[in-house]
Amino acid sequence: MLKHRFFTLLFLFVLTTALLFSTAAAAPDGADGSTAVAPLTVPEEGYRHSGSAISGIDDTWLAEQKAALGLDPDSDAIYLHLEIPAEIDGQAIQSIAAKSFRDGTYQLVSADFTHASNLQSIGNQAFYTRSELGGTIDLSQTKLRSIADNYAFGGTGMTALILPETLSSIGSSAFYGCSKLASVTIPDGITSIGAHMFNGCRALESIVLPDSVTSIGDNAFANSGLTSIDLPDGLRSMGTSVFQGASALSGTVVIPASITALPNRTFSSCSSLQKVILPDATTVIDYSAFNNCSSMESICTVSTADSTGLVLPDHLTTIGNQAFRNCFVPGSELTAVIPASVETIGSEAFYSNQDGKALRFSMLVVERSQNEGLTGYDFYAFKWTQKAVGDLCLVVFPDAASYQYYRSHDNGLSHVEDAITYPYTAVFENGSNSIEQVNKLYGQPLQWTFDPDTLEVSIDTTYTLPEVVPPAEGWDDGYLGGWIFDNRVLTASSEIRYKQLSNCTDRISFTVTQIVTPPAVIPIVDGADVTPESYDVSVWDDGKHHEIGVRLEHPLSSKPAEPQVGDVYVDFQYMWTDVVKGAQGPRMGSSTSWPDDGFGSWMTGGPTISIEGAEHARVDGDYYLLEIEGYLWEYKGSYWSKQSDPYFKTQTTIIGGGHPDATTDRAYVFTVGLTAPPTHMITATAGAHGTITPDGEVPVTQGSNQTFAIVPDNGYEIDQVLIDGNSIGAVAQYTFPTVSSPHTITAAFAPVTYHITYDLAGGNLDTANPETYTVESATFSLTTPTRAGYTFTGWTGTGLIGPTMEVTIETGSTGDRAYTATWSKNLPDTYTIQATAGPGGTITPSGTVSVRRGDNQVFELTCANGYQIDQILVDGETVTSAGNSYTFENVQAAHTITVSFVPVTYHITYDLAGGKLDTANPETYTVESTTFTLTAPIRAGYTFTGWTGTGLTEPTMEVSIETGSTGDRTYTATWSKNHSGGGNQTYAIRAEAAEGGSIRPSGTVMVGQGENQTFAMTAADGYQIAEVLVDGEAVGAIDRYTFQDVQNPHTISVTFEPVSEPDLDSGVSSHLNARDHLAYVSGYPDHTFGPDRDLTRAEAAQMFYNLLLDQKISDRTVYSDVSDQAWYSDAVQALSSLGVVEGYPDGSFQPDRSITRSEFVAMAIRFANPASACDTAFTDVTEQDWFHDAVSCAAQYGWLTGYPDGSFRPYDPISRAEVTTVVNRMLNRAADPAFLQSHASEVNPFLDVSLQHWAYTSILEAANSHDYTRQSGVERWSRLF
Repeated sequence: MLKHRFFTLLFLFVLTTALLFSTAAAAPDGADGSTAVAPLTVPEEGYRHSGSAISGIDDTWLAEQKAALGLDPDSDAIYLHLEIPAEIDGQAIQSIAAKSFRDGTYQLVSADFTHASNLQSIGNQAFYTRSELGGTIDLSQTKLRSIADNYAFGGTGMTALILPETLSSIGSSAFYGCSKLASVTIPDGITSIGAHMFNGCRALESIVLPDSVTSIGDNAFANSGLTSIDLPDGLRSMGTSVFQGASALSGTVVIPASITALPNRTFSSCSSLQKVILPDATTVIDYSAFNNCSSMESICTVSTADSTGLVLPDHLTTIGNQAFRNCFVPGSELTAVIPASVETIGSEAFYSNQDGKALRFSMLVVERSQNEGLTGYDFYAFKWTQKAVGDLCLVVFPDAASYQYYRSHDNGLSHVEDAITYPYTAVFENGSNSIEQVNKLYGQPLQWTFDPDTLEVSIDTTYTLPEVVPPAEGWDDGYLGGWIFDNRVLTASSEIRYKQLSNCTDRISFTVTQIVTPPAVIPIVDGADVTPESYDVSVWDDGKHHEIGVRLEHPLSSKPAEPQVGDVYVDFQYMWTDVVKGAQGPRMGSSTSWPDDGFGSWMTGGPTISIEGAEHARVDGDYYLLEIEGYLWEYKGSYWSKQSDPYFKTQTTIIGGGHPDATTDRAYVFTVGLTAPPTHMITATAGAHGTITPDGEVPVTQGSNQTFAIVPDNGYEIDQVLIDGNSIGAVAQYTFPTVSSPHTITAAFAPVTYHITYDLAGGNLDTANPETYTVESATFSLTTPTRAGYTFTGWTGTGLIGPTMEVTIETGSTGDRAYTATWSKNLPDTYTIQATAGPGGTITPSGTVSVRRGDNQVFELTCANGYQIDQILVDGETVTSAGNSYTFENVQAAHTITVSFVPVTYHITYDLAGGKLDTANPETYTVESTTFTLTAPIRAGYTFTGWTGTGLTEPTMEVSIETGSTGDRTYTATWSKNHSGGGNQTYAIRAEAAEGGSIRPSGTVMVGQGENQTFAMTAADGYQIAEVLVDGEAVGAIDRYTFQDVQNPHTISVTFEPVSEPDLDSGVSSHLNARDHLAYVSGYPDHTFGPDRDLTRAEAAQMFYNLLLDQKISDRTVYSDVSDQAWYSDAVQALSSLGVVEGYPDGSFQPDRSITRSEFVAMAIRFANPASACDTAFTDVTEQDWFHDAVSCAAQYGWLTGYPDGSFRPYDPISRAEVTTVVNRMLNRAADPAFLQSHASEVNPFLDVSLQHWAYTSILEAANSHDYTRQSGVERWSRLF
């Protein structure tokens, strides 16, 4: 201890001397704060202060300095150097207030406290997160008594710290996260190292703790860079996690004698620490105390300080959860004794996650018995991960009762449960003979013996079971004697484990019984026995199918055909395992493929497996393992009963210690090599006029197939093929299968007989032409045919281009041929065309028209007034003709032409101007219609004053349309108001239309008091009504509006917008139904629509789901608040699978939460193609907003218009009425106002949606399914459905 104090004083002396002869940090001359190397020194007037406390940098002074440098006062940083003064304006500076220098747009490069002689305290977070504050913080000239809690210097970039002698208190986390802090001077007198004080100080490799320190708080040195630590002898208390994560801490740490309970996580993740010495009186090692100390070599006590491995204190009572988890160097394979004093062991206390390495513990010996109480031993206390076959950590309990208690709670870790054991005495009883073998380990092979004195386990690989003495009468046929345990046959490697845990005892007996003889196992290759017997086999490397495996012989293998009660027989099951490089080979299959037949399954396994080539060879340590199980069947009188356990079971190489219930120590392991097979010659010969491929002497590998192709020359065919002198007919290909000897193949050829067919087309031959020929036939020419009334013009057919008068077939020609005679006939000079026209028009010329052969003839078709062409028939077939004529070109035959006509249908439209008709007037007529007169309309309070319109120059009371009239017509009713008396006051209504259409009447319209006035809005081609304003208020995109009972002046104006086809640019129609105008929203049970109610997330999902073209759900997402019975469940699932909607981090969907305007647009845009170059469209949407692209692109597509002040209000909830407006624009849908007016009672079931509501037409468009057409780009409804 004197030596320790001497070096402490020497260190302080050297450091103090160095500081005395160094210059305090100061700004260089001419520093203006523009760079970090030239920081501006803050003068007294630059500090913000109140009384004796500094609270930061004065804002006005800071702004002036930035202005002098041309810096932005809000965003640009200036570099500062602090010189904390002793006083300001005569007032002593005694404190730096909380958060003084934490914030501010400046860079705090350095701080000088040499003049701060009055400073007594520094508040919390005073310099927090000033990572740019570097160098040494020397507080030795101050009178600091306290540094506040909560990160006073947390996160700064200081590299050294000198604390004053006056300091008595340092708050928790004072230097938290000072990652560059490498040197700290702590004065004598400090009694406590606060919680988190040096947490995260990665550069702090060493620190001297004064003897005055009696306590260290939680996480005090957690995640620090300490490489060693000497704890003061006077230390009385330690918090949790003191050194957690100090991964560089190495060497030895001695825990002072007064610390008898090691707190939780004390050395957790100290991955370089090698040794810890605990007090002998230690009673508690709390949870995770040594978790992940992966370089640990020794944990011991003062009295066992020279020990390695784990030596636990004699008085230890508690080992916490994960106390030694992944502790010690992997591969240490330590043996540790858990004293009987230990009452509690927590979960995973000795857990070892081997990560592909060997065990840390090979054996844990538990001294405490069930009699002393094991209730505090967690059933996961000895959990570890199994790396590979054969790796296990034995857990040895003192006796069977203790083992039974601990194993009575199944923890599901079979490899751990198999490693739990206790020593027992094995008793072999054979008649009157009895042999005892002590200290065998329960559940382990009989070859193992435990030495309780040395705590070692010896394994005798030569161990054999005691000899079995047969009875005087011998054994039955097919049987022999064997040792039995728990109804199982024993072998030297059998693991002794009862099927029932309650049977465990400290003495276990084995008896002799008669057992079925094991089978004779004989290796085979391709069905033949391997002699001498060997499992290192080879097959031909010939690319062919081969098989390896075994055949079994047994005297009881035949099943009796006529069994008697008690008869028996045996059968066998097989399973193969592919082992490559000590692991599962490729023939075992994977998570995505099935294994080869017979691999990994008793159900499909057989005695042999296929070998198909080099990929199936197994040498150099790779092999195939065959496991065999034999079962005994006994006839019970009416059925065969199979013994539940196999009487014969082979060993395995892939389970540590082998099969515990194997009846033989033999494991059947095949290695498979490939051997080159011999070759044989096949002689191939071809006669004249053909080839054979390959030819000559052809070598063929034994067991291979060899194919030969026979090809005749042009004009020849195969006559016959001889194989080894025997004919097999005229084949074009022959394959020698599985060649095992020499062969011959010979091919012969003959000319092909070709056929000639003739079509004389009505002619005759005086001398017949040949009908067959061969390639060897002499040259011949065809005879010319004759035909009455015709002239022969040549042959057409095989090999001819156009008619040919003389055709010659030369010697050497090939192929079937066909020839046709062609003729010319004497034709007439003229032809007639019969032309006929029906009622309603004429054809010119008409009647019988003569036309010279080869000339053209034009017929003019003329419609009478009010008629149009119905059909043109030419030679009885309907034809089309451009214009009103038809031309026969190059006339070569007689023809007919007939034209028919039908009346044109004309349309009549009416504007009743508020009136109605008792009897409807016709809406169509033709030139043939009977003369009719229009019915006069009626209107309450008005007198009909006549029709105006087509052909009328003034209002006309009676309008008749005579038979023979033509043309579309429009008529408007005019009225005069019936006055009951009173003044004649009039009011002006100003009517205006923007570009893209008109309003009628327009301008200033004078209307009498109490009268009605109707205005009609009409969009020009390519436009549609965008909005109608009445007295400045929007009434929707309607095409007609009536001022009723006028009592005041009014204004009405209409705007128009270009018509865009659905999905012209957006791509919406790829996902949503933009073609069929189906209802996609509905109202509430109280017959309201709730136009001003906020739209919920569930309603939004259901609305888009109603429009989806494909409503299938590809992938269901579970939300905690969306049940399968919810009305919106399918909608939420479908849109989730498309990625249109998402849930929240807590797993909920929150279906009833209101959706904002920006959220709804973000959902809608996911149905569209990405738009390019979407500029910001609204004043309150910036490029930094998460919804910027969605809102801007939706505006570019014309879905959004925003508010008159240019804003979008993204965070406001979106109403149900607003939603219909947006979606209708997405789908290019706009209601037909005229239809809505004429069908008002049918289209509007909602009590809260009036004609005057601004979204009246949008809501009814969205809520009604309807058929429609487009006229000049304007939607016209035809019917509801």
